[in-house]
Amino acid sequence: RAAVATESVGRVVVTSWAGAVLPAPGTPESLTTYANEAAWADADAAAARGDGFTAAKIRSEAAAWALVRSLPAERRLAMVALCPALALGPLPTAGSASRGASKLVGDVLAGSEGSVAAAAATQGLATIVDVRDVAAAHVKAMETPHAAGQRFLLVGAS
Repeated sequence: RAAVATESVGRVVVTSWAGAVLPAPGTPESLTTYANEAAWADADAAAARGDGFTAAKIRSEAAAWALVRSLPAERRLAMVALCPALALGPLPTAGSASRGASKLVGDVLAGSEGSVAAAAATQGLATIVDVRDVAAAHVKAMETPHAAGQRFLLVGAS
C-alpha cells in the first residue's frame, strides 16, 4: 500500500516463497503434480497442517496481486513476484550457524534425528537456492521490463 501511495514508485518486487507454488512435500500431489509459476498452493491446507509461514506467504502474495489488479490503469504498478526456495549462502558472521536456515543445514549435516531439515533432506524434499542468486533475481526483476506481471520460481538444481 505504501508503494501505491508513492507516485514515484512504478514497480514492486514481492518476495514470496516456493511453498506458494509447490504442493506440500510428502503429499500425493507433490509426487504427481508438475509445478510452475501458474500454480498456487492452498493456503488453508498449509494452515491446517500447521505451516503458518507458507499460509501467510500465499495469502500475502495473493493480496498483493489483488491490490495491483484493483488499481486504476493509470496508477497500476508493475509487479513481479519471486518465489525462492530455501535460500542458503555464505554465513555473514561467526554466530550465524546457530540460527535460521544455517541451523537447518547444520542439523542435516549433524544427522539430527527428528529435525524438519533432516527429514526433508533425507526424503529428497528439500529445495534450495543460493541466496546470491535470489539477490541477483531481485535486481533483474526490477530492471527487466517484460518481467512485470509475472511470478518466478527460484530453485537450484535438484
